[in-house]
Amino acid sequence: MVNTIVLKSSNITDTNKNSTFKYDFPNSINFKDMELGLISASLYYSWFNISDELGNRIFQYKLYDASASDYVTKTIELVEGLYEIGDLNKAWI
Repeated sequence: MVNTIVLKSSNITDTNKNSTFKYDFPNSINFKDMELGLISASLYYSWFNISDELGNRIFQYKLYDASASDYVTKTIELVEGLYEIGDLNKAWI
């Protein structure tokens, strides 16, 4: 007998990082002399890659300002989240 258990967003117990799921088996299931195995899993990239924990929310770059004939330091501060390279490029503007 094979049953399928699907974990959804309603099973997430860690709402800050979406990293912990919990499934409550019905009381009627007896696991004596049974095996439980994972047949397949799909894990999508959905965790933060920019965060205070990683220490990468704030960074700086230098830009040459011809009118001042000197370099100007620009500071970028990002909100914690999942960023792609295009998102980071937009932050520089």
